Amino acid sequence: MRAICIPNIKIQGNESLKLTDDTHHHLKNVLRLSEKTRLLLLNGKGLRAEGTIEEITKKHTIIKVHSFERLENESRLDVFCAQVKKDAMDLVIKQACELKVRKLIIGTTDFSQRYELNEKRLKNLLTTSLEQSNNPYFPEIIVGQTLSELKSYRKVIYFDSVNTHKSQCISTVDESVIVLGPEGGFSGEELQLLSELDNSFGIHLNTAILRTSTALPCAIGYVLGAVSQK
Repeated sequence: MRAICIPNIKIQGNESLKLTDDTHHHLKNVLRLSEKTRLLLLNGKGLRAEGTIEEITKKHTIIKVHSFERLENESRLDVFCAQVKKDAMDLVIKQACELKVRKLIIGTTDFSQRYELNEKRLKNLLTTSLEQSNNPYFPEIIVGQTLSELKSYRKVIYFDSVNTHKSQCISTVDESVIVLGPEGGFSGEELQLLSELDNSFGIHLNTAILRTSTALPCAIGYVLGAVSQK
């Protein structure tokens, strides 16, 4: 079933929705959908509904809603990722949505990139990723935080390309944040800051140096795998 994201959708019951905006244009002219097509409707805020296109004309699309539910956000894992080049950053944002990250912090570090994120592009990336993954929730995006602002987390799990002696078992992802550096890695001062946090521990994986967009799914898989074995 094809999923579509309508961020402002509000459903109270088995009703008919009339779309006349960009979503209608997308359904008719981009996806070229026809009447009787079944759809999964998402709003990125926990709403999940199923419906069928009853009518599609030049000016509007009418969708009949058959069922709906409001899901609790079960995501508990946050990620701090230093801002990287635009193409890599796009991929990180999409992966964060697909992997059910609760909060993606696009952080500022010594070697991170410096440019302003395009809000419209960010919205489009999240929308297409939500539709692809059927994730009922958008991740919360926070821009510009620094490593020193992670002290409120119970655990700060940082990954680095060198061995660290500060490690411990991962038993839960609640109140935890995964920390990933930019393509140039963390500076010496940043590694010292991370290692000196009372709530932090470092992980070194026996791999070659990973690009940030590769490190993100690798790190999340490692942490979730460790938790699932407890």
